[in-house]
Amino acid sequence: MAYNYIRFISWNLDFWKRTCNDRSSSFYKSQEMVNLWKEQAKYNLSQLQADFVLLQEINPFSIHNEKYEQTATHNYDLKIDRNSIYYYELAKQLEQEKVEKKNFWGLSIIADEKFNLLEKYSSNEQDTFMCCDFQLAVDKVVTIINFYNKAKNGKYSFNANFIASLENIVKNKNGNMIILAGDFNSDINDYQNKEAFMSIIDMGFINKTEKIGTTMINYDYQNDHLFVNKTMDQHIRDIRKFKQWNITDHYGLSCTIKL
Repeated sequence: MAYNYIRFISWNLDFWKRTCNDRSSSFYKSQEMVNLWKEQAKYNLSQLQADFVLLQEINPFSIHNEKYEQTATHNYDLKIDRNSIYYYELAKQLEQEKVEKKNFWGLSIIADEKFNLLEKYSSNEQDTFMCCDFQLAVDKVVTIINFYNKAKNGKYSFNANFIASLENIVKNKNGNMIILAGDFNSDINDYQNKEAFMSIIDMGFINKTEKIGTTMINYDYQNDHLFVNKTMDQHIRDIRKFKQWNITDHYGLSCTIKL
């Protein structure tokens, strides 16, 4: 069956602040508030009607109250209704920050089950991204890269390994439609990370959210970005941002792919 229009969403769900159980933290939430947020988040995710959803700062097992055994690979698969959920937990980084294992979180890619997963791979301990290849049509494969620039020693600096990994993906997946999206925790004009953004553009990526404005609800700053390669650029449409009340401090990014 052919799917002419495919909807993508990228969204930071602010999981660690919304579920904080540390009474000494200014982000502390009661268990009742945590449970309410989980129900709201789960409901809003179910209403997105998207084919692919890239989430940052999320633990899908926690959201859906599903038990799981944490593994050394930090990679997990979960099936909820018609969705396949691929989850990469930032265990090493959070362990170094003394976060309790039960409070771990990471990145996930949610895909409608009608799209066949061809390959899944994630970053090493230094980087924070996950990448999946899906068959969209007989002659079209999409490579989805979900990126999260996690703070290191209090700074949001790009790891050189991420740029090298991205170059390898571009080289090896050159014929695919490629989309790179997520929470970069940096604006493209920031002096500290401008060189990294320019490296991404030099690889042939096109910045599709250059003029979208702030992606933070409570202040004016663009943390979230969406890049595509030239193969994807001819198919991408209707790029916009959206928000949901009291779910997260980020706007979500959405776009449509016309095949």
